[in-house]
Amino acid sequence: MSPLSSESQATLLNPSSVSLVFSSDSMSDTSLLLGNGVLFRISTDKSGGQTLIFDQRLDRMAAVIERNNILPDTISFPTRHSGKKVKLSKWLTEQRHPSGMTVSGMETAIGKCFWKLDRTFRVAVFVSDDAELATPFAYLQPASSGSPTTLVIEASRLTLNEHGALQLNDPTTLEVLYDIVVATIVLEHKARMQEKRYQVADGIVQHRRTGILGDPIVSNRGGV
Repeated sequence: MSPLSSESQATLLNPSSVSLVFSSDSMSDTSLLLGNGVLFRISTDKSGGQTLIFDQRLDRMAAVIERNNILPDTISFPTRHSGKKVKLSKWLTEQRHPSGMTVSGMETAIGKCFWKLDRTFRVAVFVSDDAELATPFAYLQPASSGSPTTLVIEASRLTLNEHGALQLNDPTTLEVLYDIVVATIVLEHKARMQEKRYQVADGIVQHRRTGILGDPIVSNRGGV
């Protein structure tokens, strides 16, 4: 069990937000730290097909993500619906928001929430009462030379104790925390994989243009 207590003091970026700090810049193998303790451990098998998100404080599995080559990817929460697997695309559905933006959404214990990739916040989470998706309820702060990857959560919508720390014994707070953490990891991992594919494709194009791989590409305009 982690030394993290049920009312551990969170790292406060400002009086109304809480940060979960990634021990490494990875969505596959890392730990999420709340204050001085480990809240979640994320591990992935060698094939990359299964990612486990473990609740260190409660010593139990929070979620299991399975990525498949042919069948749809699935997710399961051992503490929900008897651990039944559901399609990842049904749990976190891609949809068109009334604002016109393409988002991923789900129903949570605090109402419908939307996730979108954002240039400023990387992955940003919004609640349904934010009609213009202007102010994120949570967001992923990318790693920089001076700070690690951090998931910042607006604490005012969650239950806090008298010290301003997350009340992790509150079922609603814990359920919402699971949803935010897991969905953000899913989307950031997907974004990173897409970026890698684009980088590989760009590299192949550049190699071909310079004649290193195969014949040079000839454009429709007659140039090389």
